[in-house]
Amino acid sequence: MLSTKLSEAIKNQEISNEDKCDDAIKLSMKLHAYEESKDAYLKEQITEYADRDNRYTFAGTAYVCANAINGTDKYNNKAVAVYEDLLKNISSTDTTDLCTAVKTMPFYMMAETKLGKKEHYNDITVRFKALTDKISKEFTADEAARYLVTVINVMEYMSQELFEHYMALADMFKNMLKASKDKLLSADATTKMYAAYAVNRACDMRVILTEKYEALAEELLA
Repeated sequence: MLSTKLSEAIKNQEISNEDKCDDAIKLSMKLHAYEESKDAYLKEQITEYADRDNRYTFAGTAYVCANAINGTDKYNNKAVAVYEDLLKNISSTDTTDLCTAVKTMPFYMMAETKLGKKEHYNDITVRFKALTDKISKEFTADEAARYLVTVINVMEYMSQELFEHYMALADMFKNMLKASKDKLLSADATTKMYAAYAVNRACDMRVILTEKYEALAEELLA
């Protein structure tokens, strides 16, 4: 579960109307925070975002979730349109660029699981391996935090029935967390919040051991 401090920090994040990397992360955190808390203000924020009619790839997650939390299919056409745009353009999308991956990969996985037929799971795993090979050579704390949030968000939407793909992403997450821990603890407040969220979610999903990493999530928010 997200701590009270982290939940409040997530609720207080503003999301712009632009195609920004940080907005994709903030939206993803709000979506999960709502799933945990069913908080009315978060529901209002998510619904308001879905009503903006953005065609950014990451907006697709808001459309799918807004349908679920409002008990409607009002946003279904928007979600499908974003998914179709993604499939049309994915072959030319450079997801070894971290910001592009942040904005693209979580909805790619969500759509494959909820709207598609899981046909592109292998492509998603291959793309993450290419991103990981690139970023692991040299990275800042901010890059590590964004990477960790993106991996855990993708894993959250992935069917564990395809165990090989799930475990491949789990290994990528654990390796980056181990390599970036010291940098993350010395980072700015926003980066620490992103990292704390990723670590917290990874503990809840049993990607990493809670007894080993729960204290890290707390320390990042101290």
